[in-house]
Amino acid sequence: MRRAIDISHWEGTYSTNTPPNWAGAVLDGVEVGVMKAMEKRTADSMFEYNWRAMERQGLTRGGYHFWNPTDTNYEADLFCRTLLGKDTTLEFLPIVDFEPSLTVYTTRIPGVDIKLKAFLDRVELRTGIKPLIYTGKPYWERHFPVTPTWLINYKLWLAAYPNRISTIKNQWDLTAYSYQIPTLPRGWLLPQLYMWQFSDKGIIPGFSGGVDLNYIY
Repeated sequence: MRRAIDISHWEGTYSTNTPPNWAGAVLDGVEVGVMKAMEKRTADSMFEYNWRAMERQGLTRGGYHFWNPTDTNYEADLFCRTLLGKDTTLEFLPIVDFEPSLTVYTTRIPGVDIKLKAFLDRVELRTGIKPLIYTGKPYWERHFPVTPTWLINYKLWLAAYPNRISTIKNQWDLTAYSYQIPTLPRGWLLPQLYMWQFSDKGIIPGFSGGVDLNYIY
């Protein structure tokens, strides 16, 4: 399994609100860095810095779009252009983050299956790669009480935290957590699990606060 962390503009260094030091991630055995790229029509303010900083450290780079029900082809195109930049190929799967606010969207989003699939299709068209879907059990099961037929064609990046305590002796040792195989949202199968975000309390040198820790299978 490969170690990965994912961040947005919120993560800086411990002492001041300055850019992360990705050399610290490399020292901690991280091989893949994932950065928030877009939400709606706005690029994350730290995307460009982190994208280049990861490159300098030799990390495999990935980016995600925080999906909203109002997103259309236009937002998908912006996301793809942001990811590709001057490059012609991606180093990692493009990621669509599906976690609509549970307080804003208290019931199922109308037409969510059609809207999300249209966005996924557009990203695949623009990048040539089928996107990875990031989600957690409460988000997915609220909006997909019935499994869409197209789901079997996608891989899952799952957010599921078996233990939120940040004082575990070895934070990357899954045997220190309460379970080692996560419970998947309804409709997903274990072979589809591509990546597991198992903690949001990681301590990475050069990064502020709790950092999301992931394993890529």
